[in-house]
This record gives sequence, C-alpha cells and structure tokens, in this order.
Amino acid sequence: MRTVMRSVGICAALLAFVASAASAHRLAYPRRDSLRLEPGRLVLTVNHEMEEEGLSLKARFDHDEDGRLSDAEEGLLGAFLSHRIQRAVHVELDGAPLKLVVTSASVEDQPREPGGHDDHLGVVIVLEAPLPATGGVLSVSDVPPQGHRLPLAVVAEHVHLADLSMGRVIDATPSHETVEGITIEATPWRARVVPAAVSR
Repeated sequence: MRTVMRSVGICAALLAFVASAASAHRLAYPRRDSLRLEPGRLVLTVNHEMEEEGLSLKARFDHDEDGRLSDAEEGLLGAFLSHRIQRAVHVELDGAPLKLVVTSASVEDQPREPGGHDDHLGVVIVLEAPLPATGGVLSVSDVPPQGHRLPLAVVAEHVHLADLSMGRVIDATPSHETVEGITIEATPWRARVVPAAVSR
C-alpha cells in the first residue's frame, strides 16, 4: 500500500511540474490594447498573441499545407481576425457607439525554433473612429482572453482627460501624456475627454 501511495505521489508531483513548465511558456498578457486620443479622432490598436489557438488558425488558413502562411493566407487570416476583434471591442461616446473602422491588420507567423518556445501567431489590428470636437464621456470595453486581464495603455495628445475609472486627471492639452496601469476586466474603462480647442 505504501508503494502504491508513493507512486501516486510521484505521479502527482510530475504532473504539477509539467503543468508549471507549460504555464511558464504562456504569455502573461496575450492581448494588449492601446488607445490614442487626439482632436478629431481616436486610434485603437489591438495586439494579440495566440499560442494554442494560433496553431489551429494557422492550420485552418494554411491552404497549401506547406507549414507557413503566405502573404495571401496571412491577408485572409487578418481579415478574419479583424472582423472578430471588431465584434469584441466597443467604444462609446456619451452612450452612443462609435463606428470603428479597421485601417490595418498584420499577422506575424512565429514558427518554432530549435529548443525554443512553441510557435504562435501574433496579430496587430488598428481601428479608428472620429472623435467629435465637443468631446464627452468615452467608454472602452473589450473581451480579454479567458483567465487574463487586458492591459490598456492610453496616449492622450492635445486633450484634457479625466479618468473616471481610476480617478485621475491628465492635462495633455499642451503636448501628450501616456496613461499606464489600466486594465479592462468586467467593466469598461471610462473617461471624460475634452479636446484642447474646447478646453480653453
């Protein structure tokens, strides 16, 4: 009986070690957003690195099955992911949704290197929307990958920004300021934005 229990204990320890080793390769923040606010427009950049899901997407869009994504295949995958991200991201101004338009989509295929990490896909989607000169209360929400928080970096340029979620006021009317330490979880990030021309 002791031998059996000892074997069970060894197996449990090995499983725990394998799980911890696997998790060490996972990215702490597989998805990161950055928002740029300036008079007349806002630019939202979504940077998403996919490991397990990236493998299945790569196999799905690798039509010639050569193990790599051609430019045409990357373009199709980029369009697919752009559509998915457009559905996940919501930006509102004073309660009214802003129409986000994809201005660029790039896919980077990272193959496995000898002795390195598993291969994964990286995608960068850039979306833009007009920002009315009157400003207003801006709300940004996104759906983070399961089990992760979603960091949001905000760059304010020539606008006055009152962070309603964190209780901070950023006066970036003379030049520009970067706001760090924001995460999107269950609730959206909210801020009152006033362009420089209005704040004077």
